[in-house]
Amino acid sequence: MSLVKKWNTTANEIIAFKGARNFENTIKVIANFESDLEFESQSIAFYSSVHVSKEMRDASKAFDKAISDYNTELWMRHDLYNCFI
Repeated sequence: MSLVKKWNTTANEIIAFKGARNFENTIKVIANFESDLEFESQSIAFYSSVHVSKEMRDASKAFDKAISDYNTELWMRHDLYNCFI
């Protein structure tokens, strides 16, 4: 999953930042990150409801579950959480 790899890279860059945290280098980056995550995953998950192919609907549902699980694990990471405190 290249999307997950991209999101992991972004999360790791946020975590690795060593300077003083502020809106521009933390909150804005995370907000953009969340927006991209939502946009890209929902675009693919949409097919679970509308595609004529059962295979495509099933693949979309599996993708949606995998992304949901990933998202839960991502936001449970203490190192990412600590970026806010």
